[in-house]
Amino acid sequence: MAIFHVRFTCAADYLARRLPFRPTHLKQLATLREQARVVAGGPEPDGTAANIFYRVADHDELLALLEENEFNRAGLFAGHHARAWTVGGSRSSAPRARTKPSRGWPPPAAGSPPA
Repeated sequence: MAIFHVRFTCAADYLARRLPFRPTHLKQLATLREQARVVAGGPEPDGTAANIFYRVADHDELLALLEENEFNRAGLFAGHHARAWTVGGSRSSAPRARTKPSRGWPPPAAGSPPA
């Protein structure tokens, strides 16, 4: 399964028009999350864009999900950009950054004198 990050650009009137479509949109996302087909998602704080991480078999499945998205069908998204996403972890081949801890980190244990 592949993970895709999709950034949706919201229509100019997104905030004014989204409320009637929101319950269906949230239900769709909850169902996809239960099926492990949505990893995470949500709007950006300023309301100009939204991001959803999809877990799908291939790009064709992703396109089908995008077409079914209630906000997309309602014209609340002006466009989108999808790209494959690599999730790092213990098996990641990327080198780990080595940094010096910042002053005061880790915090002292409760009741211990400051360093």
